[in-house]
Amino acid sequence: MGDDTYGKYLKQYHFKRILMISIIMLIGAILYFPKQLILFESSLIKVNGEVDEIVKKEINNINSFGINERLYNLELRYKNDPAIYYLKDIGNINYYLKVEDILRAIDKTRSVEVWIHKNDKNKKNIQFFQIADDEGNILFSLNDIDAHKKFKFYLLLGLGLLGTLSFVINIYYHAKSS
Repeated sequence: MGDDTYGKYLKQYHFKRILMISIIMLIGAILYFPKQLILFESSLIKVNGEVDEIVKKEINNINSFGINERLYNLELRYKNDPAIYYLKDIGNINYYLKVEDILRAIDKTRSVEVWIHKNDKNKKNIQFFQIADDEGNILFSLNDIDAHKKFKFYLLLGLGLLGTLSFVINIYYHAKSS
């Protein structure tokens, strides 16, 4: 009888720890990852105009695996618009080539469209998620976001939900057997 009670105690102890880890994973997935991973095109609005200035900034960053990587930020200012539009943390060599393509296209046309979040319209510093030239050719879009960021987000979200679900099922069966 005593071993059975101790076994139930250990089982409940481990399920509570799984729940804590699952909640931490859910919070990490929701808070850590940028909003562009869970952003829908329907929540974006288009802003266009003639480019006054565009700046490319290079940032050296050490990622979670300890590897030094170069990230790029783009800052864009329109004529007669005080807001600064930016695209941040564009990583790896493929995105470097995309950044160069964006700069060449802007130098050629000087007029671009950017898509921003509806809620950011009146801010001074506005993150954009998609950019196109004056002919409508998409230079950088929501689909160009790093695949590894999406994978980490969905992995944490899935494991968090699975752990929380297993805890709820355990409580249900524990209450039913008592």
